[in-house]
Amino acid sequence: MPHPELLKWWYTAVTRAKVKLHLAENWWLTWRIPTCQILPFFVPLCDMTALQIIEKKGNDAVQRLRLQKLRSGHPFMINAKDLEPNQCYLEYPDGSIQLVFLKDSTAREFTAIRTLSSSEEAALRSSYGLPRI
Repeated sequence: MPHPELLKWWYTAVTRAKVKLHLAENWWLTWRIPTCQILPFFVPLCDMTALQIIEKKGNDAVQRLRLQKLRSGHPFMINAKDLEPNQCYLEYPDGSIQLVFLKDSTAREFTAIRTLSSSEEAALRSSYGLPRI
């Protein structure tokens, strides 16, 4: 099976699993049989569902990207579902956060709407689990 097809199949299998899957050796996914016994040829390392595993890996990657961007002096974009279309937050290396508007998705230029207050920054970071850098 070609590599892209294998990844597509693997993603589909994991996301459609109806039972708890367990990560073993950072690669194999296994499951518990109905009697709550673990299949003997796999060693489960955690009790996370498949979606929780994917979500954790995604969140960890975003956290690393955030640190990398801020430490290199670049702003980090925070998208929030409660904002209007084409709006987002930009977090800057100095800790400030601005609410910005993107006029045109091809222009890649943001227009600042306002800078968040300290309490708003703290609430936003708290709601997304982002520590202040």
